[in-house]
Amino acid sequence: MLIYRVEDITMSKPKSSNHQLDDMHRIPASFTKDMMEWLDKVARDAKFSGGASLRITQILRALVKAGMKLDVDVSGVKDEEELLDRIIAAIQKKGKKKR
Repeated sequence: MLIYRVEDITMSKPKSSNHQLDDMHRIPASFTKDMMEWLDKVARDAKFSGGASLRITQILRALVKAGMKLDVDVSGVKDEEELLDRIIAAIQKKGKKKR
């Protein structure tokens, strides 16, 4: 399995942003080839559908911000798959509240 690290991706300053670069923390993160292809697809789809050219770091920050708005029960979580299940459950729960 091929794994990519965030450090392998060229990162530059965001063109417009509501956060200070001094407040940013760089973290190492590893991604499978499928994950990288999905991130690239999101960036391409945004650009070629009339939107802005998004950087992978912008997409990842948006995903983290979305996760921060969820009430995820992480008590007793043992692994990444269980955490994923809990995140999906929190999204579904939030969706039901809006109806």
